[in-house]
Amino acid sequence: MVGMFFSLALNGAPVTVGRVVATALASILLLVGCVGAEGSSVPAPTTQVEEEPAPTEPAETDALEVVEPEERQVPEEPEAMKTGDKAGAIAAAKFFVGVIEYSMHTSNTDLLEEYSYENCGRCNHLIDLVEERVSTHQKSLGSFYTIEELNEPDFVGEGVLMWLVPVELSIEENLENSTDVVIQNPSLDFVVQFIDSRWILVEIETGS
Repeated sequence: MVGMFFSLALNGAPVTVGRVVATALASILLLVGCVGAEGSSVPAPTTQVEEEPAPTEPAETDALEVVEPEERQVPEEPEAMKTGDKAGAIAAAKFFVGVIEYSMHTSNTDLLEEYSYENCGRCNHLIDLVEERVSTHQKSLGSFYTIEELNEPDFVGEGVLMWLVPVELSIEENLENSTDVVIQNPSLDFVVQFIDSRWILVEIETGS
């Protein structure tokens, strides 16, 4: 304030101390008023509402296509199986090939179990194989057993009507969840027995 007084006096126009003080006070009040006015215009806080995302519908997934094997007619015993001779043995061997094909194709082993001797090792192996394929989702979608050649049967029974029938087979199978075709050409000996007026499959041996 003193410095301001001397500055004004040096300009040549004497100014009283009271006017200087009054003018200074007025300037200060004006400045404070401006600052106060500016400070009071603080914008009111706003609340930002976030929009919730619209619920999304779950993506549609393609239903797994279930492929079933084509229906097959249940094998029926031919008339020739009513006798226990060579002709009956040949007819039985052909019939049992059809029973195995049906069981592998449909994954239903009831018929194979019905005609198989309880201790038939290869028969039990086929039954277990069907169960394993079903449990591992590799069941057959198409099994095709073709008899390429059926050779002369041999009588092998001692006190029983039992025959060994050599069979050349061609086997093709399409399995579930696989693009490969299983192809086999085994030479097998079907051991069949006529007992209690019916034929049973005693064993399936690897041919020579």
